[in-house]
Amino acid sequence: PIDREDIQALAIMLNKITKKTAQAFMNLNVYRIENFTEEMLQQAKTLVNATEELKRSVGLLKTISKTKEITESREAMKEIETYGDNILYRAMDNLFSGKFEAIEVIKLRDIYKDLERAMDKCFSVSDAVLTIALKNN
Repeated sequence: PIDREDIQALAIMLNKITKKTAQAFMNLNVYRIENFTEEMLQQAKTLVNATEELKRSVGLLKTISKTKEITESREAMKEIETYGDNILYRAMDNLFSGKFEAIEVIKLRDIYKDLERAMDKCFSVSDAVLTIALKNN
């Protein structure tokens, strides 16, 4: 059986993903962003991919002996997270290119960073799942 502390830590981490994602989308409304940038759309798609991979990874905890599959899922998550980092770098490069008004830079930067933090949290959960699997194997 998995330790209660590990389950609680995992639940808290998963909740942080939800909070960061909700914060980004709430800011879309508050900042009155009507047109999404290409980078925003790419980040959203990447976040969906990350959560799908997390669903698979967390589901593998039911059969804790599947350490190999959990490790593979963590590696897939690392690739997704790296791709997300690259999107953020491109977004920031574009954002500070001089094409945007200062207020737009502030608004978009907040949204980009919130989405990136949600993806980072996904990777942290993936790491935690692998740690739990290795600890209980």
